[in-house]
Amino acid sequence: MKAAHAFAADNKTYTDRHEFHIKRGLTARPMEVLMGDVHTVDLTISAALSSKFKKLRDAAFDAAIAGEVSVKAWLIAWMDGSSGYMWATPVITGPGQGITQQDVALSLYEVLTCPWGGMPGEFMIDNGGEFGFLAESVIRFAAMAEISGLGVVKCRPYHPEGKARIEGAFGVIARGFISALPGYNGGNILKPRLKSRGKAIASYDRGPDRLIEDLHLAIAQYNGTVQQGDLAGLSPKAMLSAKAEATGWQAQRIDDPYMFDLVFSREERRDVRQGTITIGKRRYSGSVLAEMIGEKQVPVLVPWRDPNGPIILFRDGVIHHLTEETFALNDREGAVRKSAMVGLQKAEIARRKATGAEVDVQKMLSDAADLGPVQHNAPANWSFNAIDKGGFIGAPISEAEAHARQEEEDRDFLEEYLSSKRTGRREAGGGNHQASLNAT
Repeated sequence: MKAAHAFAADNKTYTDRHEFHIKRGLTARPMEVLMGDVHTVDLTISAALSSKFKKLRDAAFDAAIAGEVSVKAWLIAWMDGSSGYMWATPVITGPGQGITQQDVALSLYEVLTCPWGGMPGEFMIDNGGEFGFLAESVIRFAAMAEISGLGVVKCRPYHPEGKARIEGAFGVIARGFISALPGYNGGNILKPRLKSRGKAIASYDRGPDRLIEDLHLAIAQYNGTVQQGDLAGLSPKAMLSAKAEATGWQAQRIDDPYMFDLVFSREERRDVRQGTITIGKRRYSGSVLAEMIGEKQVPVLVPWRDPNGPIILFRDGVIHHLTEETFALNDREGAVRKSAMVGLQKAEIARRKATGAEVDVQKMLSDAADLGPVQHNAPANWSFNAIDKGGFIGAPISEAEAHARQEEEDRDFLEEYLSSKRTGRREAGGGNHQASLNAT
């Protein structure tokens, strides 16, 4: 019954204790499978905000030591399925921040441009939203490079057949290497290790730059340390080298950042208006847009690595980079740029006039209008040939009968008239007689 209860109420417990699992070993060739995962670094850090300005990072770190801000450290890691060799990118996030698709793209860039990394045959990742862009990007790369079989596998939760090796490696790195750093809390932020009875371990206090160096060093120590099991006394780095030599494997590297952006980007479709394409609140322009006056739903690519940088327009086999341009009020380069673009647009209009057929406006209007007859049902015909005031046409009686009827009507009218005349005379005679009587 415990198993039945776990199956119904606690999927993780059931999967860990009861569900059948298979064992998977290393792949024969390097980079046949590349596993990706995100892991929280088990260090107690008051704060270390990420910035490209060293002074700002140091100031943020000092504020954190004072307890003003709390932050987190992460590792975005990628592991070769043939050796367990790991690439990892440390990420330090501030309050309310997390790992984004841009962070993952920047981390993956380091793998795909590495001479002993490159594009894998298959990605194996979890269902986290930060990896959501990979499927579309891999399909695009496979089409461009004419590679079949390239794909993305999303692992099911609580199933160690998937990313168990990389998740186990995180444990090895934490216990064997990160545990040697100051501020290691034992991996349980709710119940951390204590320096002594009732006294918590001090925070990591070496500064943000040193923190990143220490995390990179921990990964390098892991890659260079001998392991047993599948590695049979070799380090992950040594196993990668051995399998590359044994199989003659060469990295399928993307060494051009623009090529990386062409693959790992999201597609947007926009209309060309005033020689620009707008995405969000940004307006992008480029000379190629002068040739695309009035075009609708033009596909462009927004790189995941730098979504606020130039966008990509792939047209007729040529890669064009569209940039956001802003000129100061007194910058004469703005007028020069406008003049150049307007000139290109006029040249495009002239080209269209020269190569296109002459436009017949009336024909266009007629083609757009319905000039055909009115659609109607068949009418009931009614003929009209003469005016029949006597009622002869179509009458149910003969002509002689009609004349006799007319004579009868005339006699009736005459008798009525004569009768009215006689009545009038009698009334007149009676009036005179009465008058004579009154006189006597």
